Amino acid sequence: MESITELRKLVLHHLKLSGYIQDNNEFNNENATNWEVLKCCIVAGMYPNICHANSYCDTFDSEKSPNMKIDWSSVVHDRDLNSIGTEWLTYGQKKRIGNNIYVGNLTIVPIIDLIFFAGSLNATISDDGTSFEIDKFIQCIVDKRDGPLLNNIRKKLNVIFNKFLKNEVLSINEKSILETVVDTVKKEDTIEKYIDREISMH
Repeated sequence: MESITELRKLVLHHLKLSGYIQDNNEFNNENATNWEVLKCCIVAGMYPNICHANSYCDTFDSEKSPNMKIDWSSVVHDRDLNSIGTEWLTYGQKKRIGNNIYVGNLTIVPIIDLIFFAGSLNATISDDGTSFEIDKFIQCIVDKRDGPLLNNIRKKLNVIFNKFLKNEVLSINEKSILETVVDTVKKEDTIEKYIDREISMH
């Protein structure tokens, strides 16, 4: 625990020196207890370690590894996949034992987090709705009212992220967009609005 604490202090020190965080801890910890926002950070940090749950056979597919199983040490090992509320999870550990591949350190994430923070997003807008495809692996359809809005937010998030990397000051409008994203992931985490299509394996 002492080594973890020291490592945390070191990372915090470097982030401050780089200008990525402020000395105002209250500002830095604004969403520290917001689990919906933390899951978005996990998606962004863990991508492409995303897997799709096959509830009919209790296995998971990633982009490169189909039919993976949950490691026995995972807290979701005994969960009914039909009850977790989403078909998508991030994983931090993958290991092969015999002919089977097991994943662990799992986090259950809604599709909205993937739309905003996973890989390269392509959107096809039609009268029937908006079809999102992320790196030809993650696919979903969003209704025609929300689809263009989510696509526009994602594009603006990309711009904001690039400004953040360059340590540029965000405009009032860009800060408002971040607030909208926070509000959206908090609300949509519990709303079944998106229809997941079959993922394509490569």
